[in-house]
Amino acid sequence: MSNNIYSMTGFGSVSADTEIGTLQIELRAVNSRFLDFYYNAATDGLRSLEPKVRKLIGDSADIKRGKVECKIYISNRTCPLQNISSVNIEAIKNLHDLSKKIKKVVKVKDMTIGEILKVPGIFNDQTVVNAKVETAVLAGLQECINRFNTSRNEEGNKLAEIMLRQCDEIEKLVKELQPKVPEIINALKAKLQARLAEALTDELSNKSSLTAEEVNDRIRTEVTLFATKIDVAEEMDRLLTHVFKIRAAVKEGGALGRKLDFIIQELNREANTLASKASAIEMTDTAVKLKVVIEQMREQVQNLQ
Repeated sequence: MSNNIYSMTGFGSVSADTEIGTLQIELRAVNSRFLDFYYNAATDGLRSLEPKVRKLIGDSADIKRGKVECKIYISNRTCPLQNISSVNIEAIKNLHDLSKKIKKVVKVKDMTIGEILKVPGIFNDQTVVNAKVETAVLAGLQECINRFNTSRNEEGNKLAEIMLRQCDEIEKLVKELQPKVPEIINALKAKLQARLAEALTDELSNKSSLTAEEVNDRIRTEVTLFATKIDVAEEMDRLLTHVFKIRAAVKEGGALGRKLDFIIQELNREANTLASKASAIEMTDTAVKLKVVIEQMREQVQNLQ
């Protein structure tokens, strides 16, 4: 079995102390048919890193599909992230003018620099992160991606092991039924032949225009058609072929989700055909058990990328 099998679901987190506070990074993913990425910069100033964050995740995480969220924020901040060049000078002038108008009406203290910097809009949207902070964020993100990939890989390998056991179960069910099918068909053919012979013999005794040889030909034709209709040898062979394909895909590894999803559909189709052709309790019982195992396998495949 390949060890480069990944689940769509995963989680990684990193916490590191920096010169401006404690850096917190979380990367999580859940199942989705397509690839959706969400960047949540909970701390002002980190939004400017989104292009670099997206590129690093794209280069290192090898995500094919799933809903992915990256959350980065700084707790216990010791100073603002923004550089002085990002201050909205126009907003400060407007705040100063507003302060002078208020003072004409009410006596108030002058605002401190710290209070001014906390006013919404004082910093431009395009905030700047200094080089040290950026380096810390990207280094932390790389470590977070490594942990994220490890969790996805561990779960992916466990899912693959489960599917291989389910392949063994399908193979066991099919091989247990295979030697019974000829016996079942022969018994049903004999029973049908006896009934047809009885019915057509009565017709001969009633002075039918059919000869004895024509009656025997009719019986042989009907029995052959019936045997062909209930024969499930091809369905069982195809079930084993699909099991072989699943094992080969798991051994190869990589992005298996879509490939295995298609094979599971084919497995289910063969099991349904087997059920529709079932002419004995043994065949019906096997078809039901196969459909249960295949459905369990389909649920596992939905978690693979």
